[in-house]
Amino acid sequence: MFIRKKRVDGREYHQLVENYREDGQVRQRVLAHLGRYATLEEAIQHLPGSIDLRRRVLDRYPKSMQPGMLRRIEQDEKRLATFKRLVSSSD
Repeated sequence: MFIRKKRVDGREYHQLVENYREDGQVRQRVLAHLGRYATLEEAIQHLPGSIDLRRRVLDRYPKSMQPGMLRRIEQDEKRLATFKRLVSSSD
């Protein structure tokens, strides 16, 4: 496994990637999108604070935007669980 950097619209994002063989050829599979965090550990350290902040400011958004914010919180919670699982499986 390794971390790959991607540039999108001038911003740098990171992906956790693994190589594998399929039909005699080397392929790559993205295991997790880390966003702007350069390591799994950094993502695990910072995501809970980001999730907590989104929950605290949710009431400040118009009711029409809250379902989208809740979906984002759920997505981040799933990403965090995936990151923790990947770290524990690599030990």
